[in-house]
Amino acid sequence: DAKQSAAAGSGKDAKTSASPSPDATGTATVRAKYAKLPEPCAALSAKTLKALVPAAKDKKGSQGSSDDLNARGTCSWNSLDSNGVHGSQYRWLSLALVRFDSDATLGTGDERAASYLAKQITATRATADAKDLKSEKLT
Repeated sequence: DAKQSAAAGSGKDAKTSASPSPDATGTATVRAKYAKLPEPCAALSAKTLKALVPAAKDKKGSQGSSDDLNARGTCSWNSLDSNGVHGSQYRWLSLALVRFDSDATLGTGDERAASYLAKQITATRATADAKDLKSEKLT
């Protein structure tokens, strides 16, 4: 613990602790913000889902498979508003969540997640038909 290591080298203990503690010699890692991946199909509010896929077949979503459910998860919703000759509208929403652990050589989980997000945004903006892109922070 960084607080304990800092406290061990101050005050009257400083005279007796000439060598660094084992914690002080290693590279400290910061605990990841999320210890467990949130449930992907429960990540969006009913209001958001109604706005994006108003006539969703399964309002709970369809959870995708993953080889590591603690780090990656997906959920999708789709709907068809069939109006015959007056036009139909098919909507598909796919949500993918990725959780990053902190790693001494790769950085904190938050840093790694921010880097991944920046790359995803750049790739999305580079898509030929991507227009009026917006992002919102989920809590």
